[in-house]
Amino acid sequence: MSDPVQDAVEAALWQRVVDDFDDSATHSAFLEHSQRSDTLVAAATRYRRYKERLDPETDAERLAAVDKRLGAIASLAMAQLNVERSETPEPRRSHPVLIALSVLILLVSLFGLYHAMSWLGKAF
Repeated sequence: MSDPVQDAVEAALWQRVVDDFDDSATHSAFLEHSQRSDTLVAAATRYRRYKERLDPETDAERLAAVDKRLGAIASLAMAQLNVERSETPEPRRSHPVLIALSVLILLVSLFGLYHAMSWLGKAF
């Protein structure tokens, strides 16, 4: 379920991007928010939809700028994935109770085997 406050912030930041497309600071603020709120996919979708409305002949510069922003989003997403993958997992620790129980079972088994062998030796 999405957070209405986060959605409102994202919508407001996107509107600032659309209103002042040539300002790099607005793009940066939007992308930083998208990264922090884990909505990079939604940000990329907004840029792609914006790009679809542009005319390749008259908006060539703006199309290049959108492609640049999409590249930045891809880089941010890859960096985020690399960080998540490189997090060191917690080392596995053997539980002391399981170790003690295993040793106890081994000793009881050896004791039983010893008595069984002794009994067999007396029977013959």
